[in-house]
Amino acid sequence: MMSLTRSQEIANTLRLAIQNGTYGCGDRLVELTLSQDFDVSQNSIRDALHILQREGWVNKIPRRGVYVPTFTVEEAEEIYALWQAVGRLALGWAMNHWGQTDRKRLRETLILAERKVDAHDWFHAVTAIRNLHTAIALHAEAPRTQTILSRLHNQAHLLENQRLQVVPLTLDEWDTRIEYLFDVLHEIDQDNKNEAITYYSRAIQYEAGLIISYLD
Repeated sequence: MMSLTRSQEIANTLRLAIQNGTYGCGDRLVELTLSQDFDVSQNSIRDALHILQREGWVNKIPRRGVYVPTFTVEEAEEIYALWQAVGRLALGWAMNHWGQTDRKRLRETLILAERKVDAHDWFHAVTAIRNLHTAIALHAEAPRTQTILSRLHNQAHLLENQRLQVVPLTLDEWDTRIEYLFDVLHEIDQDNKNEAITYYSRAIQYEAGLIISYLD
């Protein structure tokens, strides 16, 4: 197993800080400040930020610096529309490769999300749901699709953080969101590909509605 470079380690730390909202949407990540915080050169910080930029966690704005992005309504609509379209393809392909163990893990992941919601642990609930979407992308066994979806999932996570800066999801919204995903898993268990894809599309569409309505 290859060891991580210092820049990769820093990128991992910053990524988690962005995911959990320590760095909020619109916050600037200053190279000099970060180099002092991590006690490394600015080149190491610059390399770490390049990693995050490729993944969609930060944007570099010429002559202004690196920021955790914020999104307009139009940008959010584009992100979710792309996710919906590519996600449908990925789920269809993934169902060709899943065994019983894989399906069990999907259900366990969603049950974990449900438990985190019950505990009002929103960060880990979001993380568990994103892990389910990641599993779908991985099992599609289509590297280009996986790369596209990974960036879209990351931006959807940021969009959720952007909403949370305004108001959290209600318990009813969480319950409906998870219910849609349980419907997807039920159809997967029954090998009903078309129905699973339909429910998955609805799940993404429901999430889009929850998030985009607070961007106006």
